[in-house]
Amino acid sequence: MPRPALARVLCPLGGLVLALSLTLSWSHQVNTALRARLPAAALSGVPADPSAFQVYAISGELLLLLAIGVAAAGLWGQRRGRAATLAGVGLAAAFTLHAVAVPPTDGVLFAAGPGRYLPVHAGAGPGQTVALFGLGLAAMGLLFGLAPVGRAAPLNAPSGAGRAGAYAGEHARRLR
Repeated sequence: MPRPALARVLCPLGGLVLALSLTLSWSHQVNTALRARLPAAALSGVPADPSAFQVYAISGELLLLLAIGVAAAGLWGQRRGRAATLAGVGLAAAFTLHAVAVPPTDGVLFAAGPGRYLPVHAGAGPGQTVALFGLGLAAMGLLFGLAPVGRAAPLNAPSGAGRAGAYAGEHARRLR
């Protein structure tokens, strides 16, 4: 499959995977032990496993715009647009890797008494892993779209060895 065709397949696929990852859980901020320890009224309105849209104020929307941009750049984008989108994919990958290392908690604090808070041990959710996979697909597609496409030699042109042989034969005739 030629490189531009790979770009037209991988970029929309990467954008779709990235967009779907935003609806998955990005953080396990309230584990079962903490849920058992606190009364249900204390946890009302606090999602146990929030999606990217629930955890991040604007970043979820920016990642969705990037997913749309990746798909559009792969299908219709020119070289400069793909390069700019690739830079955005790099920034999104750095953001997502940071979110894996330091899982978001949506600012949840549970008071155990005056001035004392229960520890919140948030864990990374599957949405971040799926987002990294989608960003990887998008980056590969954009790189395939940026790669120069070489011109093919005409079908009737002699191969490299044939040219050297033809030159050697012509040179030998001149010497006779």
